[in-house]
Amino acid sequence: MRVLALLLLIAAAARADLASDVTRSFAPKDPADRLARPREPRRAGPGAEAKARNRAAAVIEKALKKEPHPDVRIAALDFLLLLRTDRALDRLVAGVLDRDAAVARRVHEIVRDHADPMLHEAVVRALTEDASWRFRARAVDLLLSGGREAAKAPLVIALGDEHSGVRGRAAEALERLTGEAFGVDAERWKLYFEAEVRQRQEERDPNEETRTVADRFRKVELYEGPIRGLIPTLYTIPIDTKRVIFVVDMSS
Repeated sequence: MRVLALLLLIAAAARADLASDVTRSFAPKDPADRLARPREPRRAGPGAEAKARNRAAAVIEKALKKEPHPDVRIAALDFLLLLRTDRALDRLVAGVLDRDAAVARRVHEIVRDHADPMLHEAVVRALTEDASWRFRARAVDLLLSGGREAAKAPLVIALGDEHSGVRGRAAEALERLTGEAFGVDAERWKLYFEAEVRQRQEERDPNEETRTVADRFRKVELYEGPIRGLIPTLYTIPIDTKRVIFVVDMSS
């Protein structure tokens, strides 16, 4: 019993330490010193207990209401991504409403760079559940940052939003994704995407094998058949930018 009690005390102390570390990170007067990572960053990752990570997310959420410096708020977004609970990711997505454009851009960058199903679900929650139509409209923009395939179904759902501003934004987003202009006619969009799926199935080489590689943040489909189209790729990732930076690790 004594050993069990000791283990429970140690676990409780670990949970408190994470929230306490985050609280202390907001304390320094110098913005450059605020929101430093906890002494043991591993406690903040998925290996930490969800309750402890939620408490840390609650601390950040409260601190952000008074945090004046945009660089600190941007660092907070990155830390919320590390916590990776529903509460943390919901608060991260809410950063798209930040008064500073640089903070809102950082939210778009995170959604674009991390093909994380939990993060995508947080954006969809904002789109379908939040009371603020302005937030729902911003969630439409975030879906565009998250990739075409993941955005299609939620955007079609958004066409039925009660607010015309959200419906219009969703129609514009679908037009940007596809080049088609079906407005807010959800049925036409559904038929269009169904036809697109059938066409892809008809065009796919039957001898082409598909393998799935999954890791913590992204799920990538690797096609071992010929690459069609004029878009260059690197390890099956399409390159659609003018400039590409290659980083070669020579440390070994």
